[in-house]
Amino acid sequence: MHELDKEMAKALEHLRADTATVQSGPQAGTMQDARDRARQIYAYWNQQGPELFRVRDIEAEGAFGERSVRLYYPNDSTFLPLLVYAHGGGWIVGDLDLEDWALRYLSLKGGFAIASLDYVLAPEHTFPEPIEDCVALTRWLRSEALNLGLDPQRIAIGGGSAGANLGLATAISLRDQQDNWLKGIANFYGVYGTSQDTASYTLFNDARYQAGSPGMAFFLSRYLTEDAQLTNPLVNLLEANFDQLPPVFIAIAELDVLRDDNLLLAEHLESAGVETSCISYPGTIHGFTVLAREVTLGRKALEDAATSIKLWFNLL
Repeated sequence: MHELDKEMAKALEHLRADTATVQSGPQAGTMQDARDRARQIYAYWNQQGPELFRVRDIEAEGAFGERSVRLYYPNDSTFLPLLVYAHGGGWIVGDLDLEDWALRYLSLKGGFAIASLDYVLAPEHTFPEPIEDCVALTRWLRSEALNLGLDPQRIAIGGGSAGANLGLATAISLRDQQDNWLKGIANFYGVYGTSQDTASYTLFNDARYQAGSPGMAFFLSRYLTEDAQLTNPLVNLLEANFDQLPPVFIAIAELDVLRDDNLLLAEHLESAGVETSCISYPGTIHGFTVLAREVTLGRKALEDAATSIKLWFNLL
């Protein structure tokens, strides 16, 4: 029997008070309607965020022009190490506000800076353009690190859900281009496979757990332009080459259709000799760290990620 954590259940009730289900939202109306709806649904969860020394929005050079980046500084230290972060949203929705509370908390607990990327979205920018944008923005941040009070020698990357897919794909792309300077990859409940034949898709594919196969199929249909891309190793990351990747932290939502793909990813990484920390959080659903304001396990996952990242940055 799979039971929701009590705080998770309460948070889910709150979400359902705003919308019937998160997965149905993006499929109704225009794409702008979907983005506005997502912003409204998650506004409450990003209120009263933890106070940091400084939070600022800047313009950075992406692959398709200037993009906004939100920088979180936990303290007034110079040359802070940096986590580059790609938000979730199925490649089609989400912005710098979507995970603001969680990123403030992560930065505060870790003592490192975070750069949240407002990368290009589908369907205006389909695969592989969001990856190319994340690569360009990450490179720009490294080139400008000293001017931003950051340490160019201590940079990691990560993301949540589709952002975790982009974060890992960005790390692989940088490695393939002989840029091996990332210190780690910190991902939350990522999208790594493209099939729906795992046990977790059967167990958790209903409205009780918020995210399901119809929603995932819809997201992929907007991100990709042809079926052949479903097997591309930068989309279906379970088929990627993981050689020479830096350490990886994986946070898994137990009651998530993507649970088994996350477990498979951890197995593949370990088989490739990649140092991997993989933690499953009982009774949680997809996106639970976005709800960390009121869900203890969301904060716990962020704290666990912070511990791994601090190790990569020699902060412990």
